[in-house]
Amino acid sequence: MLDELYEENWQTFKALTMYIKAAEIALDKARNGELKELYAKAEQSGLPEDVMLADTFAKACEQFEKQVHNLRLTRTSCLQSAPQIKMIQQNDEDLAMKLQSSIVNTMPLWRKKIAMAIAINNNLRAAEAANAVDDLTNRMLRDQASQFHMAVVESAKASQRSIIDTDTIDYVNKEITGAVLDYIAIEQQGAKDRAEAVNIIANSERELVEGVLSATAQSAHE
Repeated sequence: MLDELYEENWQTFKALTMYIKAAEIALDKARNGELKELYAKAEQSGLPEDVMLADTFAKACEQFEKQVHNLRLTRTSCLQSAPQIKMIQQNDEDLAMKLQSSIVNTMPLWRKKIAMAIAINNNLRAAEAANAVDDLTNRMLRDQASQFHMAVVESAKASQRSIIDTDTIDYVNKEITGAVLDYIAIEQQGAKDRAEAVNIIANSERELVEGVLSATAQSAHE
């Protein structure tokens, strides 16, 4: 599974690299080609529709660049995932080797100890062996009781805890409120900027018309 995950991550990384490179070429071509031509045309014609078309294309280029940036972030995440996957694989291999070693080495040792314990019961050390078994049993029971106590306490704590902490609710509420306020402020600033732009455009058009009329009148008079 981890091999497949690593290969999938690698293929995604290569694909993202290709997409990013292609997007960078396309963006450079658009900005240095069609966008410059649109601005040149708008500057030459002075028509609002030409200016709007150039600005729209420029904004489209900016949005496209943001998407390319997101692809770069995703590719970086893929690159970071690769060593993590390999480390998980290495840990799995180490644990598997340890378990295998336990099966090969520890199990025969246990069998020998059991056989020796049976033999001891047939001699003068039978009482000592019985005491050792009793001590082990008592220790096991004590450990099990301690674990039971801990399990009951932790389960009770978990069952009493809310699904969502009140601190989290408060934090989310503040973040949402802040986002709404920021959004409103940006919208208000945008409306203000657009209103100012309307006045500037109106003044510019009026000055242009007055200039053209003045020049025309002067030419006619001459």
